[in-house]
Amino acid sequence: MMAAQGFGANRRTVVVRSPGWPVDDALGFEPVVDALREISPEVSLLFPGKLAFGAKGPTRYFGGEDSLRDEIQARVSTVLNRPLAIGIADTLFAASIAAKSNLTVPIGKDSDFLSPLPVGLLPDLDTSELLLKLGLKTIGDFGELELNAVLERMGKIGAWCHRLARGLGPGAPVGAIQPITTLSVDFEPASDRVDEVSFAAKRLADELITAKTSQGLTVVGIYIKLQSENGDECERTWHAQLPLQVPGIVDRVRWQLDSWQPSTGVTKLEIDALTLVPEGMFQDTLVNGFSNDLEEIERTIARVEALLGADSVSVAIQVGARHPSDMIKLVPWSKRPIYRNSNSAHTHRPFKDATADLPWPGKLPTPLPALIYKEPFPIDLEDEVGSSIRVSGRAVPSGEPCTLSAGSKKQVVAWSGPWPNEEHWWEESKMHRRVFAQVLTNDSTAWLVSLNSGAWKVEGLFD
Repeated sequence: MMAAQGFGANRRTVVVRSPGWPVDDALGFEPVVDALREISPEVSLLFPGKLAFGAKGPTRYFGGEDSLRDEIQARVSTVLNRPLAIGIADTLFAASIAAKSNLTVPIGKDSDFLSPLPVGLLPDLDTSELLLKLGLKTIGDFGELELNAVLERMGKIGAWCHRLARGLGPGAPVGAIQPITTLSVDFEPASDRVDEVSFAAKRLADELITAKTSQGLTVVGIYIKLQSENGDECERTWHAQLPLQVPGIVDRVRWQLDSWQPSTGVTKLEIDALTLVPEGMFQDTLVNGFSNDLEEIERTIARVEALLGADSVSVAIQVGARHPSDMIKLVPWSKRPIYRNSNSAHTHRPFKDATADLPWPGKLPTPLPALIYKEPFPIDLEDEVGSSIRVSGRAVPSGEPCTLSAGSKKQVVAWSGPWPNEEHWWEESKMHRRVFAQVLTNDSTAWLVSLNSGAWKVEGLFD
């Protein structure tokens, strides 16, 4: 199964909606979903009557965002005889609002677009009502508040809305391509009752949210798969502007079941956490937010260490290594490397040690992937005749990669490499050899892949 990317990393996003579409008519919107899947394989539903997908690949293919609009209208008009609205912006939130007026927000202008709009357009009603009570009427007024004050008064949902108000996505998604968690339930005998499937969905959703919360992760996108007794399947991805909770996941299972209406009973339900955002994003002001005062940061950390212990605060530092997953490690804040800037009287502590700048023969060339998977997952990388790409001992590939398959097949439009990576070659028991390659597919996804012991795997993704 190939999952859609999240819409939280400030990439161009398209939102397509049919104004006034009834939320209980998921079935009627299915032809629109199918039509737009021909434009983008990563179509993700928001509600019945509203969907989103990344704009980058389709925009490039059709020759611009205006041409993409025309293509969407043309394709949907063949299956839908009612008004359609399209919004394009950097973030899902801004694109959703832009779709109300059929607008395109220029690149980098989400904050300017949102600023004069009323706070009632924020996705959380409680946050909107509280802001009005405080005398804050526009999204721009809200965005000017300091994040720490928002957190203290409004909690994490308020902080989430605050990021949206500033024209930011909810944060860089974790696991944008590979599902992180797979939970499933089998129905024996097959079930034709919506309430029975919904009850099972509630149990799975509760387990999913509990597991991700314990890992410090927030779910904003899910993948749902339903299977019927005769072998038919219905797969959909869903995204939300606010963190998904159990009721929201159950609603989406019901909507998907309504849109499918299988001829036989349901035999299996699967739910995957598709797009995850670290809850730690709400504390990013410590180093990267409104406070750049190093002394203030030091004092704050000193108070935490006094309460919890000397090594209770860790920081990620860059270290020398050949594999991207080995280039970052956690060290106690007090033990991070010290470096004195020759142009300043102050001592600075950049987040890297002395080994990071050494040559490290065989390491990957820069830029490095923005996302590295802790557990690389298998794929097929094949040439034009469907044979798996092999690499000789001299790092010569057996052919040109044409397709990459990770649940679904994608066309390779460019690639570079392979780069051999050998470690401990002098000690046979520890020797490890693999080759890396960068692959760009026709959906504008840039992959870091590796070949080891005859098997290709995805190691990471590039921005």
